[in-house]
Amino acid sequence: WDALVRRVRRASGDVIISHEILAPAAAEHADRAKRELAGEDAEVHIVYTARDLGRQVPAAWQESVKQGRRWTYRAFTRRVKRRESWFYRSFDLPSVLTTWSAGLPPEQVHVVTVPPRGSGGDLLWERFCAAVGIDPAWAPQESDRRNPSLGAAETTVLRRLNAELGRVARRTREFDDLVRVLLAEQELVGRDSRPISLPPGLNQWAAEETERWIEWVEASRVRVVGDLADLRFAPTERGPRNVWGRSE
Repeated sequence: WDALVRRVRRASGDVIISHEILAPAAAEHADRAKRELAGEDAEVHIVYTARDLGRQVPAAWQESVKQGRRWTYRAFTRRVKRRESWFYRSFDLPSVLTTWSAGLPPEQVHVVTVPPRGSGGDLLWERFCAAVGIDPAWAPQESDRRNPSLGAAETTVLRRLNAELGRVARRTREFDDLVRVLLAEQELVGRDSRPISLPPGLNQWAAEETERWIEWVEASRVRVVGDLADLRFAPTERGPRNVWGRSE
Protein backbone atom coordinates (compact mmCIF):
# COMPACT_ATOMS: atom_id res chain seq x y z
CA TRP A 1 0.00 0.00 0.00
CA ASP A 2 2.76 2.45 0.91
CA ALA A 3 4.46 1.79 -2.43
CA LEU A 4 1.20 2.45 -4.24
CA VAL A 5 0.70 5.75 -2.42
CA ARG A 6 4.23 6.86 -3.32
CA ARG A 7 3.61 6.01 -6.95
CA VAL A 8 0.37 7.96 -7.03
CA ARG A 9 2.00 11.02 -5.49
CA ARG A 10 4.84 10.92 -8.03
CA ALA A 11 2.45 10.67 -10.96
CA SER A 12 1.38 13.67 -13.01
CA GLY A 13 -2.25 13.99 -14.05
CA ASP A 14 -5.14 11.82 -12.91
CA VAL A 15 -4.70 8.35 -11.43
CA ILE A 16 -7.34 5.61 -11.36
CA ILE A 17 -7.14 2.88 -8.71
CA SER A 18 -9.73 0.14 -9.16
CA HIS A 19 -10.31 -3.09 -7.28
CA GLU A 20 -13.45 -4.77 -5.99
CA ILE A 21 -11.93 -5.57 -2.60
CA LEU A 22 -11.88 -1.84 -1.80
CA ALA A 23 -15.70 -1.70 -1.67
CA PRO A 24 -16.33 -3.34 1.74
CA ALA A 25 -13.44 -1.60 3.48
CA ALA A 26 -13.97 -0.49 7.06
CA ALA A 27 -14.43 3.22 7.69
CA GLU A 28 -10.97 3.69 9.18
CA HIS A 29 -9.33 2.04 6.17
CA ALA A 30 -11.36 4.08 3.68
CA ASP A 31 -10.48 7.27 5.54
CA ARG A 32 -6.80 6.38 5.49
CA ALA A 33 -6.91 5.61 1.77
CA LYS A 34 -8.57 8.92 0.91
CA ARG A 35 -6.25 10.88 3.19
CA GLU A 36 -3.01 9.32 1.95
CA LEU A 37 -3.93 9.30 -1.74
CA ALA A 38 -5.05 12.92 -1.65
CA GLY A 39 -1.85 14.16 -0.07
CA GLU A 40 -1.68 17.93 -0.04
CA ASP A 41 -2.95 18.89 -3.48
CA ALA A 42 -4.96 16.02 -5.01
CA GLU A 43 -8.75 15.71 -5.23
CA VAL A 44 -10.22 12.29 -4.48
CA HIS A 45 -13.25 11.02 -6.36
CA ILE A 46 -15.13 7.79 -5.66
CA VAL A 47 -16.53 5.84 -8.63
CA TYR A 48 -18.82 2.90 -7.84
CA THR A 49 -20.42 0.63 -10.45
CA ALA A 50 -23.77 -0.90 -9.47
CA ARG A 51 -25.64 -3.76 -11.08
CA ASP A 52 -29.16 -5.09 -10.48
CA LEU A 53 -29.45 -7.84 -7.86
CA GLY A 54 -31.00 -10.19 -10.39
CA ARG A 55 -27.57 -10.47 -11.99
CA GLN A 56 -25.35 -9.54 -9.06
CA VAL A 57 -26.38 -12.27 -6.61
CA PRO A 58 -25.93 -15.21 -9.04
CA ALA A 59 -22.63 -13.74 -10.25
CA ALA A 60 -21.38 -13.37 -6.68
CA TRP A 61 -22.18 -16.98 -5.81
CA GLN A 62 -20.53 -18.20 -8.98
CA GLU A 63 -17.42 -16.15 -8.27
CA SER A 64 -17.24 -17.45 -4.70
CA VAL A 65 -17.30 -21.02 -6.03
CA LYS A 66 -14.54 -20.17 -8.50
CA GLN A 67 -12.59 -18.86 -5.50
CA GLY A 68 -12.93 -22.26 -3.80
CA ARG A 69 -16.06 -21.98 -1.66
CA ARG A 70 -18.21 -25.07 -1.17
CA TRP A 71 -21.53 -23.59 -0.09
CA THR A 72 -24.75 -24.26 -1.99
CA TYR A 73 -26.68 -21.51 -3.68
CA ARG A 74 -29.30 -21.81 -0.91
CA ALA A 75 -26.71 -21.31 1.83
CA PHE A 76 -25.14 -18.40 -0.01
CA THR A 77 -28.39 -16.55 -0.66
CA ARG A 78 -29.45 -16.99 2.96
CA ARG A 79 -26.26 -15.30 4.11
CA VAL A 80 -26.67 -12.56 1.54
CA LYS A 81 -30.22 -11.87 2.70
CA ARG A 82 -28.96 -11.62 6.30
CA ARG A 83 -26.15 -9.33 5.09
CA GLU A 84 -23.54 -11.70 6.46
CA SER A 85 -21.65 -12.33 3.24
CA TRP A 86 -18.49 -10.44 2.26
CA PHE A 87 -19.95 -10.25 -1.21
CA TYR A 88 -23.08 -8.50 -0.01
CA ARG A 89 -21.03 -5.95 1.90
CA SER A 90 -19.31 -5.26 -1.43
CA PHE A 91 -22.45 -4.57 -3.45
CA ASP A 92 -24.74 -2.99 -0.85
CA LEU A 93 -24.64 0.46 -2.41
CA PRO A 94 -25.76 2.57 0.61
CA SER A 95 -23.32 0.84 2.96
CA VAL A 96 -20.35 1.11 0.61
CA LEU A 97 -20.92 4.72 -0.38
CA THR A 98 -21.80 5.90 3.12
CA THR A 99 -18.32 4.73 4.11
CA TRP A 100 -16.41 5.98 1.08
CA SER A 101 -18.24 9.28 0.59
CA ALA A 102 -17.66 10.44 4.17
CA GLY A 103 -16.00 13.87 4.10
CA LEU A 104 -16.43 14.32 0.34
CA PRO A 105 -18.87 16.65 -1.46
CA PRO A 106 -21.52 14.72 -3.45
CA GLU A 107 -20.14 15.93 -6.78
CA GLN A 108 -17.00 13.87 -6.09
CA VAL A 109 -18.96 10.63 -5.70
CA HIS A 110 -20.12 8.89 -8.89
CA VAL A 111 -22.48 5.95 -9.30
CA VAL A 112 -22.19 4.19 -12.67
CA THR A 113 -25.15 1.92 -13.37
CA VAL A 114 -24.54 -1.25 -15.38
CA PRO A 115 -26.85 -1.29 -18.42
CA PRO A 116 -29.42 -4.09 -18.84
CA ARG A 117 -28.57 -7.11 -20.94
CA GLY A 118 -28.72 -6.42 -24.64
CA SER A 119 -27.72 -2.77 -24.33
CA GLY A 120 -24.51 -3.19 -26.28
CA GLY A 121 -21.01 -3.86 -25.08
CA ASP A 122 -19.79 -0.28 -25.35
CA LEU A 123 -22.39 1.45 -23.20
CA LEU A 124 -20.87 0.52 -19.84
CA TRP A 125 -17.44 1.58 -21.09
CA GLU A 126 -18.85 4.90 -22.26
CA ARG A 127 -20.48 5.48 -18.88
CA PHE A 128 -17.26 4.70 -17.03
CA CYS A 129 -15.36 7.08 -19.27
CA ALA A 130 -17.92 9.79 -18.58
CA ALA A 131 -17.53 9.25 -14.84
CA VAL A 132 -13.74 9.56 -14.87
CA GLY A 133 -13.54 12.19 -17.59
CA ILE A 134 -11.71 10.39 -20.39
CA ASP A 135 -12.51 10.06 -24.08
CA PRO A 136 -13.74 6.53 -24.94
CA ALA A 137 -11.53 6.70 -28.04
CA TRP A 138 -8.54 6.63 -25.68
CA ALA A 139 -8.80 2.83 -25.97
CA PRO A 140 -9.18 2.39 -29.72
CA GLN A 141 -8.88 -1.40 -29.76
CA GLU A 142 -11.36 -3.97 -28.48
CA SER A 143 -10.08 -6.09 -25.62
CA ASP A 144 -9.79 -9.80 -26.34
CA ARG A 145 -10.33 -10.64 -22.67
CA ARG A 146 -13.72 -11.94 -21.61
CA ASN A 147 -15.28 -12.98 -18.31
CA PRO A 148 -17.98 -15.44 -19.44
CA SER A 149 -20.45 -16.77 -16.92
CA LEU A 150 -20.76 -20.42 -16.10
CA GLY A 151 -24.09 -22.18 -16.26
CA ALA A 152 -25.88 -23.80 -13.34
CA ALA A 153 -24.54 -27.28 -14.09
CA GLU A 154 -20.94 -26.14 -14.52
CA THR A 155 -20.96 -24.13 -11.30
CA THR A 156 -22.37 -27.15 -9.46
CA VAL A 157 -19.52 -29.26 -10.83
CA LEU A 158 -16.98 -26.78 -9.48
CA ARG A 159 -18.71 -26.61 -6.09
CA ARG A 160 -18.67 -30.39 -5.74
CA LEU A 161 -15.05 -30.51 -6.86
CA ASN A 162 -14.18 -27.96 -4.18
CA ALA A 163 -15.86 -30.19 -1.61
CA GLU A 164 -13.87 -33.20 -2.80
CA LEU A 165 -10.64 -31.23 -2.69
CA GLY A 166 -11.37 -30.11 0.85
CA ARG A 167 -10.88 -26.49 -0.13
CA VAL A 168 -11.53 -24.27 2.89
CA ALA A 169 -9.19 -21.30 3.24
CA ARG A 170 -6.50 -19.87 1.00
CA ARG A 171 -6.23 -20.85 -2.64
CA THR A 172 -3.02 -22.44 -3.85
CA ARG A 173 -1.31 -22.02 -7.21
CA GLU A 174 -2.34 -25.57 -8.09
CA PHE A 175 -5.96 -24.79 -7.25
CA ASP A 176 -5.91 -21.67 -9.43
CA ASP A 177 -4.41 -23.57 -12.35
CA LEU A 178 -6.98 -26.36 -12.11
CA VAL A 179 -10.22 -24.64 -11.12
CA ARG A 180 -9.98 -21.00 -12.16
CA VAL A 181 -7.94 -21.36 -15.35
CA LEU A 182 -8.42 -24.84 -16.82
CA LEU A 183 -12.02 -25.44 -15.78
CA ALA A 184 -13.75 -22.11 -15.03
CA GLU A 185 -12.11 -20.09 -17.81
CA GLN A 186 -11.51 -22.72 -20.50
CA GLU A 187 -13.26 -26.07 -20.38
CA LEU A 188 -16.61 -25.24 -18.76
CA VAL A 189 -17.49 -21.93 -20.42
CA GLY A 190 -19.65 -21.46 -23.49
CA ARG A 191 -21.78 -24.56 -22.93
CA ASP A 192 -25.52 -24.72 -23.53
CA SER A 193 -26.47 -24.84 -19.87
CA ARG A 194 -29.27 -23.26 -17.89
CA PRO A 195 -28.08 -19.94 -16.45
CA ILE A 196 -28.14 -19.17 -12.75
CA SER A 197 -30.89 -16.77 -11.78
CA LEU A 198 -32.18 -15.16 -8.63
CA PRO A 199 -34.47 -17.56 -6.73
CA PRO A 200 -38.11 -16.40 -6.99
CA GLY A 201 -38.36 -16.37 -3.21
CA LEU A 202 -35.92 -13.47 -3.16
CA ASN A 203 -37.73 -11.31 -5.72
CA GLN A 204 -39.53 -9.18 -3.15
CA TRP A 205 -36.41 -8.82 -1.03
CA ALA A 206 -34.40 -7.75 -4.07
CA ALA A 207 -37.05 -5.23 -5.11
CA GLU A 208 -37.09 -3.71 -1.62
CA GLU A 209 -33.30 -3.57 -1.49
CA THR A 210 -33.21 -1.89 -4.88
CA GLU A 211 -35.65 0.80 -3.80
CA ARG A 212 -33.53 1.39 -0.70
CA TRP A 213 -30.50 1.87 -2.97
CA ILE A 214 -32.31 4.30 -5.24
CA GLU A 215 -33.69 6.31 -2.33
CA TRP A 216 -30.18 6.61 -0.86
CA VAL A 217 -28.71 7.83 -4.16
CA GLU A 218 -31.45 10.38 -4.71
CA ALA A 219 -31.20 11.71 -1.16
CA SER A 220 -27.40 11.88 -1.21
CA ARG A 221 -27.29 13.91 -4.47
CA VAL A 222 -24.25 12.01 -5.70
CA ARG A 223 -23.62 12.04 -9.43
CA VAL A 224 -25.35 9.27 -11.40
CA VAL A 225 -23.88 8.18 -14.73
CA GLY A 226 -26.52 6.08 -16.43
CA ASP A 227 -30.07 5.45 -15.24
CA LEU A 228 -31.16 4.40 -11.75
CA ALA A 229 -33.91 2.36 -13.42
CA ASP A 230 -31.12 0.00 -14.57
CA LEU A 231 -30.88 -1.20 -10.96
CA ARG A 232 -34.35 -2.72 -11.15
CA PHE A 233 -34.61 -6.20 -12.64
CA ALA A 234 -37.34 -8.32 -14.21
CA PRO A 235 -37.95 -11.39 -11.98
CA THR A 236 -37.86 -14.82 -13.54
CA GLU A 237 -40.74 -17.21 -13.10
CA ARG A 238 -38.71 -20.28 -12.22
CA GLY A 239 -35.78 -20.68 -9.91
CA PRO A 240 -32.55 -22.59 -10.50
CA ARG A 241 -33.68 -25.84 -8.84
CA ASN A 242 -30.68 -27.73 -10.14
CA VAL A 243 -28.27 -25.58 -8.10
CA TRP A 244 -30.48 -24.76 -5.13
CA GLY A 245 -29.35 -27.74 -3.07
CA ARG A 246 -29.52 -28.50 0.62
CA SER A 247 -28.31 -25.96 3.12
CA GLU A 248 -24.73 -26.79 4.04
